[in-house]
Formats: sequence, C-alpha cells, structure tokens
Amino acid sequence: MGRSRPAPVRPLAYVGALGSRRTQTRRIRDLPEADVSPDALAALRTPPGLDRGATTPQETAVSLAAELMAVRSGRSLSVLDGPVHAARNAGLTAAGDRCGAGTDPVR
Repeated sequence: MGRSRPAPVRPLAYVGALGSRRTQTRRIRDLPEADVSPDALAALRTPPGLDRGATTPQETAVSLAAELMAVRSGRSLSVLDGPVHAARNAGLTAAGDRCGAGTDPVR
C-alpha cells in the first residue's frame, strides 16, 4: 500500500483515519508537511469511532456509525441520562405528542 494522499482542502464535517498506532503517529507527523492546517489536523479523528473495545470489523463499524451520528446531531458522546428521544420542541410533553419518527412515544 502506498503513502497516504493529503487531506482535501475543502471543509469537511468529519474526517477519520484508521490505522495502527505507528501509522497514526506517522500520519500526524507527515500531514503538516503536506500543508494540512493545524486546525484540520486537530479535527482529524484518529482512531475514529467510540472507545468501546471493538475487536471485530463489525464492532468497529458500529462504533464509527455511533460517532458519526453524534457528530451529525451535535451531541456529545456520553452516558444517556435523560430522555431517549430529544424533544424537537421543548413544549411537547402532552400524552398526544409524537416522537421524531412520527410514532407514539412509549409510556
């Protein structure tokens, strides 16, 4: 496998890079030489995904998907301690309210 190409210059919402610790160290060292800005380098998620002890490709895929969902929604990655579905409007609490998927909430 050849050397990695420089990161794109357009703004991206998420950039993750898989690899061994040695590859990650080399990437962080080499990207500034490829004119990757310090801000873009700081935003690079390496290794990407949640630290949940993934050992299989499937578990890694799930951890990546969970991180992407959190980034997309602007949520932090934390232990759930509130409602399962965030209310779209703060005033929606009556028995007839529907969740974001358009179904009745579980009571």
